[in-house]
Amino acid sequence: MKLLIVGPPGSGKGTQSLRMSRALGIPHVSTGALLRHAIRLGTPLGESACECVAAGHLVPDALVNELVRERLGHTTVRERGFLLDGFPRNRAQLDGLLSWLNPEALDAAIELAVPSEIVVQRLTSRGRTDDTEAGIDTRLGAYEVETSPMLRDLEAAGLLIPIAADRPIDVVTRDILASLAQHRAKPPTCLPMQRVAV
Repeated sequence: MKLLIVGPPGSGKGTQSLRMSRALGIPHVSTGALLRHAIRLGTPLGESACECVAAGHLVPDALVNELVRERLGHTTVRERGFLLDGFPRNRAQLDGLLSWLNPEALDAAIELAVPSEIVVQRLTSRGRTDDTEAGIDTRLGAYEVETSPMLRDLEAAGLLIPIAADRPIDVVTRDILASLAQHRAKPPTCLPMQRVAV
């Protein structure tokens, strides 16, 4: 299976990704983990990413794309599929992903939907230094501007499975797996290589 999991900061992507990976027997590919690993190893990609992070900038799409592309080339991923967490974040990254998968298609994209006020509550309670209200507002704004248009493309292609993620963790996991089973029972849908016009 080739799956995406998408949601705003604090929606529970990391938690649900690990649970889905175990339940479905597919590799969990986290862009955050890939970046941290590349930085720790000091690879050329990692060094470039480290410079961006140190300067307080977002890591450019081209770097993230290359890290993900490299990981998706691993044998286990090619044989068993993947659950992509944190990628793609925008239409350009989605286009890149689809071009690598050609002629294969995505099976589905799980959208963890959480009201903004719940996101703010969750993130401020974590106690991390970057989880200030201003920082959270900036990240939510970026999600709305960059990721929401991509989600509309996925929805138009019949690939989006929205899940209310402001519920207990076990309930959300059960809902994801049940919704995914229903989705797989439908006739196959392929996201065209050209984006759906919206």
